[in-house]
Amino acid sequence: MVYPTLVLTFATLVLTGMLLFLVPIFVKIFAQNGGTLPTLTQYTMKLSDLVRNWWFVIFPVIGGSIWGLLRLKKTERGRALWDAFMLRVPMRIGITVLKISMARVSRTLSTLIAAGVDIIKAIDITAHTSGNAVIEKALLEVKDRVQEGIPIAQPLLESAIFPIMISQMVKIGEETGELELMLTKVADFYEDEVDTAIASLTSIIEPMMMLGVGVMVGLVVVSMYLPMFKMLQLVK
Repeated sequence: MVYPTLVLTFATLVLTGMLLFLVPIFVKIFAQNGGTLPTLTQYTMKLSDLVRNWWFVIFPVIGGSIWGLLRLKKTERGRALWDAFMLRVPMRIGITVLKISMARVSRTLSTLIAAGVDIIKAIDITAHTSGNAVIEKALLEVKDRVQEGIPIAQPLLESAIFPIMISQMVKIGEETGELELMLTKVADFYEDEVDTAIASLTSIIEPMMMLGVGVMVGLVVVSMYLPMFKMLQLVK
């Protein structure tokens, strides 16, 4: 998400600069010539006036909102809400986040089991290194069930978070005594899936961001030039 975030930030700065410095220059020209301005131009001028007259309120509010969101994410409740939201983001972003977590969980648990760590301790460590509060909570519930003597695959099957493939592979691993090998295969699978998904998302996000930047900046430019076209027609 670094690339789209940088592009969106740059586009917002450009748009803000145009509203603060470029639009007022055109406003003076339009005021000298008089006449009725196009609707789009009037809206742009009102937006420019709003930004220029209330910048000392708008910018601190935006900055404070971003700071507050970052602070909220550091709290236990805020992290849980954010991680749950990330799993539901559309455009396959949420699915990709889930696959990343599944790859991390499978790889970590496989490594710990191979190192001879007790299964209860291994699940606990994996939960706290999963990188997602929702998955962490689900794994801790799995740990509690395993402590009761229930096979790992059973609570995984009952959980709505874990894909059926993980549950089935864990079940096979437990039955054959090759849980480490099955988890390694799951990790390899999801890591490949993540690489493919990220490549696909990048190819989708790039043109969408370019289109978004073009629309944001283009609307302001067009709204400023429409009155000039109108004046040229009147001259002709």
